[in-house]
Amino acid sequence: MEALVFLIVLLFLAFSAKNNKFIRQFFHPSPEEIGNTGEKHVSNWLAGLDSESYLVINDMVIPDTHEGSGTTQIDHVVLSPYGIFVVETKNYAGWIFGEEKATNWCQVLQREKHRFQNPYRQNFKHITCLSDLTKLPWNKFISIVAFVGDCEIKTRDELPRSLVTCKRELLNYIYSFKEIRLRNESLVHIKTLLTQDIANQRQLLPNDHVSHVHAVMAQKTLMVELAGGKPPKCPYCGSTMVLRTARKGVSAGHKFWGCNRFPRCCGIIDGEKR
Repeated sequence: MEALVFLIVLLFLAFSAKNNKFIRQFFHPSPEEIGNTGEKHVSNWLAGLDSESYLVINDMVIPDTHEGSGTTQIDHVVLSPYGIFVVETKNYAGWIFGEEKATNWCQVLQREKHRFQNPYRQNFKHITCLSDLTKLPWNKFISIVAFVGDCEIKTRDELPRSLVTCKRELLNYIYSFKEIRLRNESLVHIKTLLTQDIANQRQLLPNDHVSHVHAVMAQKTLMVELAGGKPPKCPYCGSTMVLRTARKGVSAGHKFWGCNRFPRCCGIIDGEKR
C-alpha cells in the first residue's frame, strides 16, 4: 500500500513539473548544468580520436576579437594536420528546427516553442577569434555542431554533415578530412600558442570571461531601469533577460531581449514587441 501511495505521489509531481515553475526548477538542473553535461558527453566522444594525430582542447577561453573586447568561450577545439575542428555543443531535448544560415533556430518542447541562436553563427564568431589569434586563414578551420540529449533534428535533411548527434557521426566526420592543411612546423607553433601555460589559462581566463559578461549585463540592465522598464523573464529558464542590439546581418540595429545566462541559455524575445 505504501509503495502504491509513493508511486502516485511521484506521478503527480512529474505531471505537475510540466506546469509548475517552482517544481520544474527544483527537480530539473539549471541551463548551466545542462550545458556542462553536454560538453562532458562530447569531450568523451572526442577522447576516441587517435591521439597520435589529434589534440583535443576542451572549454577554451580566448580574447574576443570579434566584439573587440572581453573573451569568448569555445566548447571544444581539435588540432590536427587535417585542419582545426571547432565544435559547438548543444544539450537540448524535444524537436529542433533550423537552417544553416538562419539567425535563430527553434526548439519545440512540451508544445512550447523556444528560439535560440543558430549554433553555426556562434561558431562563426569562435572561428573568427581563433583565426585572429593564430593568424591562420579560414580554410584551415572546420566548424562542427554537436547535439546531445533527447532531441530530434526535424530539419536534418536541410543541414550539412557537420551537424552530428552521436559519437560515431562526430568521429566519422572528422576522419573524413584526409587532405593535409597544416604542415608540421605550423602545427607545432599553433599547439604551442593555444596550449602554453594552459593551467594558468584555465584559472584566469574563465574568471575574466565571467567578469566581462557580468559587466555588460549590469550596464544594459541599468539602461532598462533608467528607462523605467522592467526586464522580462527568459521563456526557457526563467532568468532575467537583458536588452541587446543585433550588430550584423539583416537584423543589424534591431533590439531584442537575451537571456543573461547566454551562452549557456539562448532564450530570445523580440525587443520591439515589449
